[in-house]
Amino acid sequence: DKLTLYGGKMPQPFVRTDLVWDGDVNPQGIGATYKAPLANGGTFRANALAFIVDEQAAGPDSTMLGGQVGYESPVNGNWKFDAYGAYYHYDLGSIAGADAGDFRSNLRNPDGTYLSDYRLANATLGVTYGGFGGQWPLRLVADYVHNLGARTDADTGYGADLILGKASTPGDWRFTYGYSMAQNDAVLAAFSHDNIGIGTNYRLHALTVDYVPMPKTMISAYWYHYKPYSALYAGSNQPNDWLDRLRLAFLVNF
Repeated sequence: DKLTLYGGKMPQPFVRTDLVWDGDVNPQGIGATYKAPLANGGTFRANALAFIVDEQAAGPDSTMLGGQVGYESPVNGNWKFDAYGAYYHYDLGSIAGADAGDFRSNLRNPDGTYLSDYRLANATLGVTYGGFGGQWPLRLVADYVHNLGARTDADTGYGADLILGKASTPGDWRFTYGYSMAQNDAVLAAFSHDNIGIGTNYRLHALTVDYVPMPKTMISAYWYHYKPYSALYAGSNQPNDWLDRLRLAFLVNF
């Protein structure tokens, strides 16, 4: 009752934000999640993943080995806290299966290979306040990532999301404001957020509204306001121009 094992295509096992792992990423390989209650009423959690990124019949594969440990506090009055630390180690022996949508704005060598290695140290902190009632929990999540394998100074990213409400039962509303920044090689752009036209090297403001009209459905509206972080790597984007993207989604679970 404490250990869950996965094999093949699986749900994302890590506690995450879009800064490092986009919500659409469902890895394939072998994964595990271990959760154990603690004497103080809190919970210890550990997640692990061996991710087959790009497999080759002949020649080296591309893989990722990742681990995450965390603590979730018991509810203390109206407050609850959680903290997670993770390390993701990529071995990109093959990029044969990659295309422009995977490389995006990560820096590359003249021969097309990645300039940097990707050894990502990631910390996620959260605090939840329940004093507004069960319908309106207030949650703040902060995320920080640093690429220990970067061969450039553009190796860091961070973000924060403020979330009011929940989206689990019909009639629920949830409102989210987020700010994030990611330098070029802070994350592997193939698996980080793909919500805007810039994979990395961005500053981003995001506003999301979610509504649950009926069981197993959700309507979501997104507004993204963003621009390049560094003019040096802006490419075809004007470094001082803020861009906007609006998205609407109707989600059905089955």
